[in-house]
Amino acid sequence: IPNLLSLPQSCVVLDIKGELYQKTAGYRQQKLDNKVLLFSPFSDENTMFFNPFDNKVIKDMNFVQMKKLADQIAGTIFVGEKGKENDHWVVSAKTMFSFFALYNMEKFKHTTLADLAQAPKKDYYNELQGEFLEMCQIQNEETGEIERNPKEDTLKAFFLQVSNDESLNDIVRNQARQYSTAAQNEFASIKSTYDTFMAVFSNPQVAKAVSKMSFNYEDLREEHITMYIVIQTEDMDILAPLIRILLESMCKKLMTNENSDPNKFIYLILDEFVRFGKMPFLLEMPALCRSFGLVPLYITQSYEQIKKYYGEDDLRIIRANVAYQVVFRMNSFEDAETLSKMIGDFTREKVSTSKGNLDLLKHNVSTNAEGYKLITAQDILSNPIDKIYILVGGFLNRPIKADVNFWFKVKEWEGADKIAYIPPNDEAQTSTEQNSQEEQITKEETESNQNNYTYGFRSFKGY
Repeated sequence: IPNLLSLPQSCVVLDIKGELYQKTAGYRQQKLDNKVLLFSPFSDENTMFFNPFDNKVIKDMNFVQMKKLADQIAGTIFVGEKGKENDHWVVSAKTMFSFFALYNMEKFKHTTLADLAQAPKKDYYNELQGEFLEMCQIQNEETGEIERNPKEDTLKAFFLQVSNDESLNDIVRNQARQYSTAAQNEFASIKSTYDTFMAVFSNPQVAKAVSKMSFNYEDLREEHITMYIVIQTEDMDILAPLIRILLESMCKKLMTNENSDPNKFIYLILDEFVRFGKMPFLLEMPALCRSFGLVPLYITQSYEQIKKYYGEDDLRIIRANVAYQVVFRMNSFEDAETLSKMIGDFTREKVSTSKGNLDLLKHNVSTNAEGYKLITAQDILSNPIDKIYILVGGFLNRPIKADVNFWFKVKEWEGADKIAYIPPNDEAQTSTEQNSQEEQITKEETESNQNNYTYGFRSFKGY
């Protein structure tokens, strides 16, 4: 919260319970002059729409770029269970997603995740032409008219049509050819796996949220925008793939143009990021994003959470790459011990004196250098609730003990959480009402001045 109340630059905020949105959206809008976007697909208050395949995103892409985008998003959606990442059916469903995405992008220069969710089940009759349309037609014995044959599956005819469409890239055509000759049982299993992973995008509320693109990625640099991603705990498993797509697409796009202007920095407030599932690209960001003006803030309850979702190796990577670590009181002895070892030891001289039993005048003095923990695991476990340790990369042996910045005790932010956020429609209505009031005041003043034949200037301070 202190970051959101003090940073005027654009922020992307993971907000599981919606608490950050409730307490800071109004302040950022009214005091920091930020445009506020809420991405909460299951909420009627949703004001943001995200479609990675929108025409405004892909219109200037060549085939290589479109394939890269399709494969990237497929890799984010179709993630096998731990130890089964290369499961045949998951990999096959991922390939099917890339096929349909590439076909729609090449053919229509636009598609949506909701459209792709229905792609294997879609009725393609109205898209068929020529001999491929005839494959799904039959002559009525009574009238002699050509009509649709309800027994024919239009999907196979569609694959054959695509495989012969010379306007499409060979990769798309060859994949369609393979599907047209695939064994029925195997293809049915691929479709079943595909439907399982894509089910979330069939939900009407989610389909609406991904139906269009309501912002440009670069808007986050050129304007001051706060994007709140609010997902309730019970919806986490359902919506996590969509959030991973949003974050990965956004970050990778923003990491194509360098930026050194601090006013155009974008802060990623990644609260409880581990609960959204594994996002390998997030681990690479501290090492790569500095020249692009992206500043990730990783927030988690413990190192153990990162280890659970990402593994021991990835935990070491993220600890090594971050520039600062802010540590509150820990409850895990293992985490505290790891942190204590990271900080290291200091050397202290120990002087020992020994005397003989009979000769009181004789004694030996020895000096030894002994290592002691700068901060013990017990120090971290017993750290007061209002104290934190700050570790700086390259200076881990010089930890800083500081006071917690309780935002509600800062006079400047008094009542900040009570400032109401004005939704876009209400904002426009309020602005219109204010303009009408100002016009009425101006009209009354003009009439008064004309009657008195005197003219004066009104102070607009406070308007």
